[in-house]
Amino acid sequence: MTNRFLRAMDRRGERSVATLKRLYRAACKHVHPDTGQQYGRAGASETFIALRLDYEEALIILEYGVDYQAERTGSVPPSGSPVAARSQTRAPNPSRLSRPSISTDLIAFRDACTRLGALAGHARCDPYEWNPAPEFMIELLRKADEALTRLDGQTVDGASALSTVFSALSGDAVRLRRYPGLMTRAYMLYKALYHWHEFSSRGSATDLDACRTTLEELADPTVALVHSEAVAEVVAAFPTAAATLMAALGINPRH
Repeated sequence: MTNRFLRAMDRRGERSVATLKRLYRAACKHVHPDTGQQYGRAGASETFIALRLDYEEALIILEYGVDYQAERTGSVPPSGSPVAARSQTRAPNPSRLSRPSISTDLIAFRDACTRLGALAGHARCDPYEWNPAPEFMIELLRKADEALTRLDGQTVDGASALSTVFSALSGDAVRLRRYPGLMTRAYMLYKALYHWHEFSSRGSATDLDACRTTLEELADPTVALVHSEAVAEVVAAFPTAAATLMAALGINPRH
């Protein structure tokens, strides 16, 4: 077992989501790119991404009782066991996430998000090494504008926030890389879309839940990872963009 959080909880003899979150928050204070000192900003950012990966994996294992990596590689528990039963949990088909009257524009937007997630996955969701082509993002945002006008409860602010975030990530990536905290958010967004791609392809409840968890964290307006006027507009747009993306993908909040 290589997951640092699972090892720590096993040493304590206490595996729970609450314990995991406490350990994660404590670890973030030491390696977060905007607060960690011992690694330097670039090193802290890389360490924080690795920490985040362990947190996501541990959260899925705790909530579903199955090793997420084992499920991906086909190394599943024996059939008939409680763990095997949980590992076979499947979420609804993406086309059934919203009401039956889903528009063709919304379907097109979800498909574009699926393709973006696939591209991000090929690049390991690393915003330092990859960013979407501007042409692709222009087309995705066009689909977003058409889809969101037909989505109940969505406003111009939601479409504008998506445009701000996606346009910055594709067209201003070099400048944004100077802000490790913002790169962490970009990584989380790419990771959420990658899980959406995996869910759309396999229908796995673990991927849907991972997508939901990540977007919910991005949608939390109380989390401030970057304090710079130069990128304030992009940072401020992330919560609304994430909430809008959840609504457009038909993902209901956990609570």
